[in-house]
Amino acid sequence: MKSIYLLFCLCILWSSSDILAQSGPQILSATAWEEDLEELYHLLKTEHRDLYFKTEAELFEEEFQRIKANIPQWPDHKIIAEFARLAALANDGHTRLTLPMQKGVGLSQAHTNTPFPSDDQLVFRHLPLEFYYFDDGVYVLKAIPSLEKHIGKKLLRINDTSIENALEAVKGLCHFDNEYGYRLIAPSRLSILETLMALDIVGENEEVKLRMESADGTEEIKLKALDRFTEERLSEKVLGESTILSRQKNEEYYWYEYVAENKAIYLQINQMNRAESGVGLIRFLGNLHTFIQQNEVDRLILDLRNNFGGSNGYALPIVNLLVKNPELNQYGKFYTLMGRKTFSAAQYLVNDFSKWTNVIFVGEPTGATPSHYGDSKKKQLTHSNLTLRVSSIYWRDWGGDEYREWTAPDLAVKLSGTDYFQGKDPALEMAFTHKVEEKLLDTYEALYKEGGLETAKRMYIRILSDWTHTDEEMAEIESRLVEWMKNE
Repeated sequence: MKSIYLLFCLCILWSSSDILAQSGPQILSATAWEEDLEELYHLLKTEHRDLYFKTEAELFEEEFQRIKANIPQWPDHKIIAEFARLAALANDGHTRLTLPMQKGVGLSQAHTNTPFPSDDQLVFRHLPLEFYYFDDGVYVLKAIPSLEKHIGKKLLRINDTSIENALEAVKGLCHFDNEYGYRLIAPSRLSILETLMALDIVGENEEVKLRMESADGTEEIKLKALDRFTEERLSEKVLGESTILSRQKNEEYYWYEYVAENKAIYLQINQMNRAESGVGLIRFLGNLHTFIQQNEVDRLILDLRNNFGGSNGYALPIVNLLVKNPELNQYGKFYTLMGRKTFSAAQYLVNDFSKWTNVIFVGEPTGATPSHYGDSKKKQLTHSNLTLRVSSIYWRDWGGDEYREWTAPDLAVKLSGTDYFQGKDPALEMAFTHKVEEKLLDTYEALYKEGGLETAKRMYIRILSDWTHTDEEMAEIESRLVEWMKNE
């Protein structure tokens, strides 16, 4: 009897030791991770221009101590996720611990390459699907060829977690300036196996269950992540090559097309940088200016919805395109499409448009705050070689309100998954078809009804500085603005 009891105890001890052996970091030692954490903590505190602009110092210290205490028990991927959580406490879209991913897979905002971690096993794995947070829910946006049939389906659950709860759980691992920046980043985090594991949304068996909905009803599929350093690529070509102008050349830095039937130029600038080959951005703008001078152009539509930024120095030559073509720098002649990807230097350009042009903004709010921290310094942690980016400069908006969450559109146009997968672009359609009123006061009132007080204030400043308007027009507009401000 004693021998059976002894054998039972040995089995328990063996089982416990096996569990203990599997817990904690396996790739780097706990000591190495602790030293990297100390380095991360120090860099955030010393390199950020103002780490506590949006967060409490006490909360930052508590999170640091919590992570430090748990490193010996956490697996490597959980430690990396928690490092990202600590960096995200800065609450600015430029400061982040970049999750270690294979280049070309998943969402990337970086303008420079991110080095790989010190061990290939630290590279996170992407699901064979990519998600996007539309106004009517989270949908499958891209897939590998064998799963293309799922593109356009609405995501309801990941394992036993509703998509609403999953989005809330992943929020702490996202770096963003505002709600729209969060809507961009969050679904990209839910496409990564290791973040799902770190958040306890999926188990450690590496199989993920997705509950999805389409016109044919609901279904559940099981899948595994792509291998590290996979050659498979995700695409959204399942619905056919789009004929929509705005989706044709999103990989190019800048391009334009003349739409003769509308006498309009559609201009897409996706990076505030010089293209890696071909003509530079400033020369490109010069060529566009020549085209405008030589052709009948009644409307200019600039699309910044895919522009994560680059160099602020390119804002001035873009504004100059409007200054040198005053016939287009009028309400109803110049429209700018913007959204959650309009970020960093693209936001700086939006600020300049607000100040210097008679632009009408169309789409959804920008993913950056008008005043924001940026110009990230890139640092590598010693043992893991993980990449930390830390904001070093504060860019202040011309309007003086440092706490505005975003630049709001004058004409708000939502994008639903239903519209997107039916090949519609309602914001672009609005920019092509919108008409202003004949009288300036009527235009002013109409845009106020659409864009609210922010639009009214911005327009008032521009109108006030334009000596072509009569004193009577100015008095009427000022009276309306005062009335609206009192009411709000």
